[in-house]
Amino acid sequence: MNVVAAWWAEEAKQYGGVFTTHDRRYEQATEFVEILHGMWTEPRFDYDGAFWKAEGAILEPKPAALPAIFAGGESEAGREAIAAFADSYVLHGGTLDEVADKVQDMDERRLRITGERFREYGMAAYVIVRDTEAEAQKELDRITEVDPDSPGYASFEEFRAHSNLDVELSKREYSVGTRGLRPNLVGTPEQVADKIRAYQDAGLTLLLIQSSPLDEELERIARDVFPLVPARAATPVV
Repeated sequence: MNVVAAWWAEEAKQYGGVFTTHDRRYEQATEFVEILHGMWTEPRFDYDGAFWKAEGAILEPKPAALPAIFAGGESEAGREAIAAFADSYVLHGGTLDEVADKVQDMDERRLRITGERFREYGMAAYVIVRDTEAEAQKELDRITEVDPDSPGYASFEEFRAHSNLDVELSKREYSVGTRGLRPNLVGTPEQVADKIRAYQDAGLTLLLIQSSPLDEELERIARDVFPLVPARAATPVV
């Protein structure tokens, strides 16, 4: 289960949620996960938090195994909260150095707070595979052509305003979401596989693949790239 601490005020309004300050939203997320665990494990559950309350709440049937909690965040408050309440950490797309630094940082936080390591480190990445590097670059140029006046970018400025990011985000990167272009998994099967193996060496265990058109591109990636990469580094999640 991926827990998102909210960033879009309009969405919170639409669903009756409380959209508070940035750091307080991670306190809210922490309470949310505490309630989930309580409902999953206790016959009747009481909770008295700053955001939610529960009195004798019942959830049946309970899960046979507790779902893993995934979460991602880049601010100081976000990283500290996630290190405490999540089982796995997910990253926006990043360069190899950025990912290695985050994995090391979150490992240290998780060990300090819980004495354990995260189960998974996942990263979102947009993948373009073609027979030649030139063909792959041509497809990248096609999908990232930016019209600065497009209403489709209306949420871009709000995302930047309500998030505390550790890198500058361009409209071109935002065009495919979650900085999926930043890892630059674009090229021939051999080039992309080499890059994935490097991310594995940096500590990444889960690749959250973006592509379009989805069925066609995923078939190509599975056929041409996955055989070149150890299975644990190429776990596909769409």
